[in-house]
Amino acid sequence: MSDSLVQMPTFLKPLNVASEREAIISDFTKALKDSKGIDYEPTLSDDYNILISCILYRLGLKIDELNYIIANNYLEYSSGEYLDALVKLLGLERFKGSEPLATLSIMTKEDTFLSKGAKFVSSDGATSFAIKDYELKADIANEIIVQGDKEGKWETTILEIKNPLITEIAMLSDFVIYEKGESDEDLKTRFKNALASFSTAGSVQSYTHYASVEGVGKVKAFSVEKGVVTIAYYGDNAGAEELISQNLEGNVPLTDKIIIKKVEPTIIDLDITLTLSKEADFTLLQDSIAKNIQAFFNALEIGEAVALNKVISLCFVSEHIINAEVVEFVPLSEDSIYELNKITIKKV
Repeated sequence: MSDSLVQMPTFLKPLNVASEREAIISDFTKALKDSKGIDYEPTLSDDYNILISCILYRLGLKIDELNYIIANNYLEYSSGEYLDALVKLLGLERFKGSEPLATLSIMTKEDTFLSKGAKFVSSDGATSFAIKDYELKADIANEIIVQGDKEGKWETTILEIKNPLITEIAMLSDFVIYEKGESDEDLKTRFKNALASFSTAGSVQSYTHYASVEGVGKVKAFSVEKGVVTIAYYGDNAGAEELISQNLEGNVPLTDKIIIKKVEPTIIDLDITLTLSKEADFTLLQDSIAKNIQAFFNALEIGEAVALNKVISLCFVSEHIINAEVVEFVPLSEDSIYELNKITIKKV
């Protein structure tokens, strides 16, 4: 294991082959002279020098290997299985990534029940399983989430154990891996964050990490009482709640009660009135203000309130704006997020 390929702490040094060779030859020459009275003059091709070279080569490899193992005991230099072992000191495990998920549509002629784990197969060998129990209603398209064994376009539309009440099964989406495996850098960050206590034993970063699945744009974890954690998410992934539950299983304190809920946005219209100087280009200012406000609202997090004065300040994009008035909008609850419906800007 060469340290030239791996980042190493400065206090871990490779074997200095030239220095060690010189020291060994010096000691060997003296010992040979003292014990047998022989004057030894080394050459590159003599047997002693070849043997010394072989020993130094093997010793250098072993020191590189030991240096690599030692370095991996330090978080900054750790990676792979060494990092996995290191983070277990806090009871953490690397997130391996989610299984492929897809959406099926099922039609039935009478109400029926589909149990968690119900197996679906395709004609070309792919399989999938229902991720939870489903109550299927008659004469409507019942959407269910299934977990597959591989990513891609697979038609797992054959229920292995036939249900005579099911009349049609169709694929609504491809199998998608919504959450990739956790990288070394992400795991190191979570290890550091896990040192900060959240509720009974977990950290807020651990909860938000596992809740941040594909198709979920915003996540907030909060605790209104000890031992109860609410995870609010905002996004369009239909299987987000079940996927988040699976991600959290075994990775957060058993003592925490977890509540997962989708955020319903607080949709608002902004009505803005401007007082402008005579030189102002209203159309240009109108477009600039709208973009400024939209960018601000897009960056808001769940539960992040916005003061009326803040929106007013976003209107002053030019010296030609003398005054700006904004009609007051509804306040935000802790488990909601602002979503702009329309921005109306007029002038007086």
